[in-house]
Amino acid sequence: MFDNLDHAKMTALAVAYGKRGRLRLAASEDVMTGTLARIIAAYREQWPEVHFDLLELPAIAQVRALQRGRIDLGLMLPPVEGPAVISDPVWSEGWLVALPKAHRLARRTHLQAVDFVDQDAIIGHAERGPRCGRHVLDLLDTLHVNVRIIAEVEHLQTALMLVQSGAGITFVPGSLADVSIAGIV
Repeated sequence: MFDNLDHAKMTALAVAYGKRGRLRLAASEDVMTGTLARIIAAYREQWPEVHFDLLELPAIAQVRALQRGRIDLGLMLPPVEGPAVISDPVWSEGWLVALPKAHRLARRTHLQAVDFVDQDAIIGHAERGPRCGRHVLDLLDTLHVNVRIIAEVEHLQTALMLVQSGAGITFVPGSLADVSIAGIV
């Protein structure tokens, strides 16, 4: 009987300290990068007895899911807004511009904000899309650099497909630098 009680106590402590049990994690599309893959791999190696659930959700939906107790942790680009939501930075990285291979800026290795004046840009939908492009556009706006938003998309893959088609440019997390997509630099 005491062995069972000790086992139950150890199990409860393991769950309380995150060594056993279930972790319900949500992540927005723009943080689904190689960096997150390395973090997940390290977590799974360190705590193999924790069952890991991953749900892809846009930031606004993550905040609602956190408030309703549907997820334990959300990963998204800032800003994080909502009552009773605590946010801490996990990692940071730079931004890249994805250009069609035939774009006039495609052969240049260093670009400045003024290079983007009047460019056609594809960005994430305000509520359901990746936030990475909006962060860059906010920065460009503070520098008085105006771009033309030609499309608001729900998925980074859609933005990259439009870049591939020659429709415009988009901004992506820096960890995608090692990803090769035909027709895009």
